[in-house]
Amino acid sequence: MFAHLDALLLGNYVRRKALQVAALVRAGVLYSGLDWARLARPSDVRPHIHDVLLVFVACHAEAADAARGSLSRILAELLRLAAVALTGAYREVDTFSDAGALQATLETEFLHQTLGAHETRAAREQFALAYAAIERGAAAARAANGVAGGSGAEDAGARDEQQQQQQREAVKDILRRAREAGALQYACFRGGTPAAGGGDGGGEGVAGGGAAEERHDEGVA
Repeated sequence: MFAHLDALLLGNYVRRKALQVAALVRAGVLYSGLDWARLARPSDVRPHIHDVLLVFVACHAEAADAARGSLSRILAELLRLAAVALTGAYREVDTFSDAGALQATLETEFLHQTLGAHETRAAREQFALAYAAIERGAAAARAANGVAGGSGAEDAGARDEQQQQQQREAVKDILRRAREAGALQYACFRGGTPAAGGGDGGGEGVAGGGAAEERHDEGVA
């Protein structure tokens, strides 16, 4: 009975935090005024991602005081739900320019890597859906733009590829600098142990899936 009540309390707590995270994600992705389809160049990680991480910081502090034994499960499930919110928001974006796709990947990657110590298999699978939603939007933009014709098409394509490669390298550098800048602020997330059990993503209570096995550096490669 007490275990059931504990699971209910933890579940309610995580749901309240997840609502905060979802509201921040939707505001940043859908209502910030950023035109994903026309973004010409990726920039820094935007404030809403840091606001989401601050929800995790507060959650870490509260759970460490009141429910330390459940801390890893709480963070793992909240991370999965953050990825769910990102996936849903990105699916509402019709198209991403190449730079827009890189910006979205950068922000998702920063959140993903910062909280990676608490990733479960279920969260990893959900992040894969978020990255897929970004790529879908980028592919839709490329399809809408069609294939350039005319005598300068090949030169234009080469210039575009060179520009995209430069932007990818720039995004890698932005991500590295953002991780370094946030190393102290988000130090509480390092060295965590992903929630045990539920390796198939089923889990019980607020537990997610199995331990994370890999990061997604290829997202900005």
